[in-house]
Amino acid sequence: MVDRGARNLIFLSRSGASKPEAAKLVKELSDDGANIHAFACDVSDESHLKEVLRKCAESHPPIRGAIQGAMVLQVRTDSG
Repeated sequence: MVDRGARNLIFLSRSGASKPEAAKLVKELSDDGANIHAFACDVSDESHLKEVLRKCAESHPPIRGAIQGAMVLQVRTDSG
């Protein structure tokens, strides 16, 4: 998206940018000229999500799109 001109991106994940991989991505996108903000937020917690979105509305340009990619992985073994 940044390669196609997106300049303001907000990332929501349970750990925000605390993990090295996430911090690296934030830095790379910022170095490419994007304004990146990563928030620690469990999107299944409605009140927390509303609070983060309220903060974003106060300090960021209007949200023009959203991509949701959360998933739950469960290992299942069948015994016959």
